[in-house]
Amino acid sequence: MSNPISSIIFCARNIDKAENQGKTGRWAVAVGQGKKVADYVTTLDNEIGKTSRTAVDALKTFAKSEKLLAYAGKAVDIASKNVNPLICVSSVIDVVNSDDKQSAIITNTAALGSMFAVEKVMKDHLDDIPKLECFKDFSEKILKYSKETPHMKGIPAIIHGVAFVAGSVLAYSIGEKLGKSVAKQVKPEEVEEPVNLKNVAEPVQNKAPQEFVA
Repeated sequence: MSNPISSIIFCARNIDKAENQGKTGRWAVAVGQGKKVADYVTTLDNEIGKTSRTAVDALKTFAKSEKLLAYAGKAVDIASKNVNPLICVSSVIDVVNSDDKQSAIITNTAALGSMFAVEKVMKDHLDDIPKLECFKDFSEKILKYSKETPHMKGIPAIIHGVAFVAGSVLAYSIGEKLGKSVAKQVKPEEVEEPVNLKNVAEPVQNKAPQEFVA
């Protein structure tokens, strides 16, 4: 299961992009991230988790008799399992809606490529960072404090989630800037069309009035 902290932050960011940046495709991504958060809540061994499980079970029972609700539930499940493909679909929508499609393709490809690459590295190696000699002492203190202090057991997960989001956002930002730079380099310069002198109307000359001799 993905880190709930990173899912919460990503969900909020995608809602913001959908509402304030006109990226309508991010609504589906936000739904997928929200489903991951909901799934995590139902696993909690406390009153919130038990209440959530009861609500989910009741909703599933009701959905059996309501086809529309059942289809909606399936759509949400698909979204939660295919967040990255939905991000790609959202970028395709951005390209289609862009006036400069070539620049949009280059920029989105660079941004998403950087983000997915860094996320893959973090998924494989982020848990190894606290084990490094330079972080070992600090990470052990944090882990000890979280175990000994009531209601602080989630600190390692919070740090992990925030670090993952920070790395992902930074990678996307760097890739986006690189993409914009490349797009400017490959974009053909606009050439002004030469003026066709034949089509230019000749200025009308004011002629002096003719004098009539009686």
